[in-house]
Amino acid sequence: MRELYDKYAWLERLIGHMTLPAIPRERSRVYARRFRRRRAADLSRLPSVRQELEPVCFATITLATLADDLLRLAEMRIAAIWRWAHTIAAEQLTPQRVQRRGGITGRNPPPHC
Repeated sequence: MRELYDKYAWLERLIGHMTLPAIPRERSRVYARRFRRRRAADLSRLPSVRQELEPVCFATITLATLADDLLRLAEMRIAAIWRWAHTIAAEQLTPQRVQRRGGITGRNPPPHC
């Protein structure tokens, strides 16, 4: 998670809070894919506008992907912490007689007749 955050912070410092001029997200993805597939030698043959547009789209899409990945990892970590805390709390707060009888299985007890 720290490594991913370091990549995110580096890329954010590199491109700043640059916004693309009214380019739909799907079109930005197309430019980003084209940039990723190009060889470095081919970049100089592009028109100057495309030489700027494709790398910016690539960086913006990559930044958004890294942000999504970071959020997902944070959600997973939070869930793991809650599971750990629930386990500790269940062990400490559940009476021993209930633990021995297997009463913390999460099932409803059978109805009394």
